[in-house]
Amino acid sequence: FVGGSWSQKPMAGQVQAAAQQAAVEGLARALALELAPKEIRVNVCAMGVVRTPLWDRVVPDSEKREEVFSKKAASLPVGRVGAPEDVAEAMIMLMTNRFATGTVLNLNGGEYIS
Repeated sequence: FVGGSWSQKPMAGQVQAAAQQAAVEGLARALALELAPKEIRVNVCAMGVVRTPLWDRVVPDSEKREEVFSKKAASLPVGRVGAPEDVAEAMIMLMTNRFATGTVLNLNGGEYIS
Protein backbone atom coordinates (compact mmCIF):
# COMPACT_ATOMS: atom_id res chain seq x y z
CA PHE A 1 0.00 0.00 0.00
CA VAL A 2 0.93 3.66 -0.36
CA GLY A 3 0.39 6.02 2.54
CA GLY A 4 1.62 9.41 3.57
CA SER A 5 3.30 11.33 6.32
CA TRP A 6 0.13 13.08 7.48
CA SER A 7 -0.90 9.99 9.45
CA GLN A 8 1.98 10.78 11.84
CA LYS A 9 2.42 14.53 11.31
CA PRO A 10 -0.96 15.95 10.23
CA MET A 11 -1.53 19.45 8.92
CA ALA A 12 -4.44 21.73 9.68
CA GLY A 13 -7.05 21.50 6.95
CA GLN A 14 -6.02 17.96 5.99
CA VAL A 15 -8.13 15.96 8.44
CA GLN A 16 -9.59 13.66 5.79
CA ALA A 17 -6.19 12.86 4.27
CA ALA A 18 -4.62 12.23 7.69
CA ALA A 19 -7.47 9.88 8.63
CA GLN A 20 -7.25 8.02 5.32
CA GLN A 21 -3.51 7.56 5.65
CA ALA A 22 -3.83 6.29 9.23
CA ALA A 23 -6.56 3.90 8.10
CA VAL A 24 -4.31 2.48 5.37
CA GLU A 25 -1.63 1.76 7.99
CA GLY A 26 -4.10 -0.01 10.26
CA LEU A 27 -5.53 -1.98 7.36
CA ALA A 28 -2.08 -3.11 6.29
CA ARG A 29 -1.18 -4.31 9.78
CA ALA A 30 -4.43 -6.22 10.14
CA LEU A 31 -4.11 -7.77 6.68
CA ALA A 32 -0.52 -8.73 7.43
CA LEU A 33 -1.79 -10.80 10.38
CA GLU A 34 -4.72 -12.30 8.51
CA LEU A 35 -2.74 -13.20 5.40
CA ALA A 36 0.43 -14.44 7.12
CA PRO A 37 -0.77 -18.08 7.12
CA LYS A 38 -0.92 -17.86 3.32
CA GLU A 39 2.60 -16.36 3.25
CA ILE A 40 1.26 -13.08 1.91
CA ARG A 41 3.02 -10.00 3.24
CA VAL A 42 1.43 -6.56 3.47
CA ASN A 43 3.34 -3.31 3.93
CA VAL A 44 2.94 0.45 3.51
CA CYS A 45 5.30 3.00 2.04
CA ALA A 46 4.32 6.27 3.75
CA MET A 47 5.77 9.10 1.72
CA GLY A 48 6.41 12.74 2.35
CA VAL A 49 6.63 15.27 -0.48
CA VAL A 50 7.69 13.61 -3.72
CA ARG A 51 8.12 15.61 -6.93
CA THR A 52 5.58 13.98 -9.27
CA PRO A 53 2.98 15.22 -11.79
CA LEU A 54 0.35 14.92 -9.03
CA TRP A 55 1.65 18.26 -7.74
CA ASP A 56 0.64 19.90 -11.04
CA ARG A 57 -2.97 19.57 -9.85
CA VAL A 58 -2.26 20.40 -6.20
CA VAL A 59 -0.36 23.61 -7.03
CA PRO A 60 -1.16 24.47 -10.68
CA ASP A 61 1.11 27.52 -10.84
CA SER A 62 4.60 26.18 -11.61
CA GLU A 63 6.41 29.03 -9.84
CA LYS A 64 4.38 28.54 -6.66
CA ARG A 65 4.90 24.78 -6.92
CA GLU A 66 8.67 25.26 -7.05
CA GLU A 67 8.39 27.53 -4.01
CA VAL A 68 6.55 24.75 -2.16
CA PHE A 69 9.27 22.26 -3.10
CA SER A 70 12.07 24.67 -2.13
CA LYS A 71 10.49 25.51 1.23
CA LYS A 72 9.91 21.84 2.03
CA ALA A 73 13.44 20.88 0.92
CA ALA A 74 14.92 23.54 3.20
CA SER A 75 13.03 22.07 6.17
CA LEU A 76 14.27 18.51 5.63
CA PRO A 77 17.54 17.03 6.90
CA VAL A 78 18.25 15.60 3.42
CA GLY A 79 17.84 19.06 1.86
CA ARG A 80 15.53 18.02 -0.96
CA VAL A 81 12.08 16.66 -1.68
CA GLY A 82 11.67 13.07 -2.82
CA ALA A 83 11.99 11.78 -6.36
CA PRO A 84 9.99 8.95 -7.95
CA GLU A 85 13.17 6.86 -7.95
CA ASP A 86 13.33 7.13 -4.15
CA VAL A 87 9.83 5.68 -3.91
CA ALA A 88 10.60 2.94 -6.42
CA GLU A 89 13.64 1.81 -4.42
CA ALA A 90 11.60 1.71 -1.20
CA MET A 91 8.78 -0.25 -2.85
CA ILE A 92 11.21 -2.78 -4.28
CA MET A 93 12.74 -3.24 -0.84
CA LEU A 94 9.33 -3.86 0.73
CA MET A 95 8.38 -6.28 -2.04
CA THR A 96 11.60 -8.27 -1.97
CA ASN A 97 12.46 -8.36 1.73
CA ARG A 98 10.73 -11.52 2.95
CA PHE A 99 11.04 -10.41 6.60
CA ALA A 100 9.01 -7.23 6.08
CA THR A 101 5.31 -7.53 6.89
CA GLY A 102 3.00 -5.18 8.72
CA THR A 103 5.71 -2.59 8.17
CA VAL A 104 5.15 1.11 7.60
CA LEU A 105 8.23 2.48 5.88
CA ASN A 106 8.38 6.23 6.47
CA LEU A 107 10.04 7.71 3.41
CA ASN A 108 10.02 11.44 4.06
CA GLY A 109 13.55 12.81 4.02
CA GLY A 110 13.63 13.03 7.82
CA GLU A 111 10.43 15.07 8.14
CA TYR A 112 9.56 13.52 11.50
CA ILE A 113 12.83 14.61 13.04
CA SER A 114 12.90 18.11 11.59
